[in-house]
Amino acid sequence: MFPKSPWNYGLELDLDNPEKSVEFTKGKVGDMPFSPEGAPIIAKVRGRKLPDWKLEKYAAGPPPASPVKSTEPLEELRVIPYGCTTLRVTEFPLLEKQAFFTARSACKEDYFLW
Repeated sequence: MFPKSPWNYGLELDLDNPEKSVEFTKGKVGDMPFSPEGAPIIAKVRGRKLPDWKLEKYAAGPPPASPVKSTEPLEELRVIPYGCTTLRVTEFPLLEKQAFFTARSACKEDYFLW
């Protein structure tokens, strides 16, 4: 089983004002609530592909350490809950302009679970 779409992204987040970087919307829970179409919540963020972050043994390989560099175009991304996906990514690296990122600073915010 392989992912149907790209998954290997670094995220662009403003850690001082995360509400400006992430937009949450409620999804309509359908007949299959644990499917991409039935996701109960959707986070819209921006990010760039990380071509060097690859699959390992049919799963997402370990994420690169933040901050990461990417020259790929900035894209709008739709992130859905872990249980609604086939390829399950539990953390995404931050793009280089977030060089001040540390795990400790991210944990100050309830909704960042790195």
